[in-house]
Amino acid sequence: MWDYYLAQDFASRFIGGIIFILLFFSIILLIGILISRTVTNRKEKKQTYWNDRFQNLLVKILFEPDYAKGQSKYQKIVDKYNARTLPKLVRRCLVDNMMELHKGVSGESAIVLQDFYMDVNLDYYAKVDVKRGAWYYKARGFRELSEFNDKSAYKLIVKYVDHDNKILRQEAQYAAVVLKGPEALDFVPKLKTPISEWQQLVLLEKLIKFMPEDIPNVDNWLLSDNDSVIIFASRIIAHFQKFQSGEKVLVHVLHERPYVAVKCLECIKELQFKRGCGKLREFYPKVKPEVQVRILDTLSELGDTGDLNFFKHEIEEREHFDIAMHAALALRELGGKAILKILDNKELKFPKNKEIVRHALDERI
Repeated sequence: MWDYYLAQDFASRFIGGIIFILLFFSIILLIGILISRTVTNRKEKKQTYWNDRFQNLLVKILFEPDYAKGQSKYQKIVDKYNARTLPKLVRRCLVDNMMELHKGVSGESAIVLQDFYMDVNLDYYAKVDVKRGAWYYKARGFRELSEFNDKSAYKLIVKYVDHDNKILRQEAQYAAVVLKGPEALDFVPKLKTPISEWQQLVLLEKLIKFMPEDIPNVDNWLLSDNDSVIIFASRIIAHFQKFQSGEKVLVHVLHERPYVAVKCLECIKELQFKRGCGKLREFYPKVKPEVQVRILDTLSELGDTGDLNFFKHEIEEREHFDIAMHAALALRELGGKAILKILDNKELKFPKNKEIVRHALDERI
């Protein structure tokens, strides 16, 4: 066979060599796929076996008195399934089943699972992941330790609340608040990295189960150079109705970033901080048009008939569609339809503003 191959011309030998190489690597690839599939199937079978076993085991621990903590059967399970003696795959199956079950229970059942988690030393491996693992292992460790309320892990977790990795710091922030509640918020004013809108809502969702008096004073957050910290403070102040912070929030209507100013105006509105209306009228000429529009909206809700001439002036003197529109709607909201009718019968400096006035007078809107 080899002699026959060598007897061929160069072109035939070259093509034959290419075909042989392709065939060889195809066979290697096929063998690799078969091996990978076999390994995957075995792993899945093991996971299915252990999942079934642990689900039954956890049900016994939760609901059968013979398996309650302090009983001999409970101790046998703790000894048998101590995490330090379990293979990694088996250990992960146990943790995953416990995490899923723990999310669906509360009260005494949740405490039983938390105790079992500690008794079989699963917390040890979660802390190893936090200390030495890649960022995604650290994040998993944060979720695990906070889920099972391991308060001893707080100091380890809080080190990562300002980490450069966005996902890692978000997981750390959430875990810190889960473990320590409002007290954990001490880290917020020290943050250099931004807190995303979504993260603010997630953290706030964990705080709403607490009473307003449990929430620390966040006025010092309003002094932060981190815009997201200021916005988060305004959200907390609004949600927990910390009326005494209204004046300090009001100052940020003059913030150089319109987005921050708008968020603080939303807080003022939610607080129903009526005594800030005078300041808002004072700030109005000093801010950008997009903030002016929000001030008009806020005054339409918190203001009174003393603001009607202010709105009338904006319709007569401002060639800005949004401002004129929101001023007209504010007039209607505060009972200034008579002024709108006067403007409708008057020659206005800007013809488009006449259309806006008629739009505001339309009863169908």
